[in-house]
Amino acid sequence: MASAPWDDLLQFDKQLDETERQVRDSIRSFCDQRLMPGITEANRHEKFDRSIFTDMGDLGMLGATLPEEYGGPGLNHVCYGLIAREVERVDSAYRSA
Repeated sequence: MASAPWDDLLQFDKQLDETERQVRDSIRSFCDQRLMPGITEANRHEKFDRSIFTDMGDLGMLGATLPEEYGGPGLNHVCYGLIAREVERVDSAYRSA
């Protein structure tokens, strides 16, 4: 009987290059350490922590595809999607904002 890798059924991870993996991993770490801890209380009390966006900007998460000559990190669109995916994993309101 064949077994399927249910944690990555489409083998998405194998399709990422090294930069894309590094971006995903660093954003995942940021979301787990900075965004996740306060999200339950923020939702309960309908609060939005604006300072998180300053931290996101410092990491290059905002305007990720902007070229370096304009002050952006110059990441590809796959990295942009990975950033959105990791933020969405924690809270869709922050991803949408």
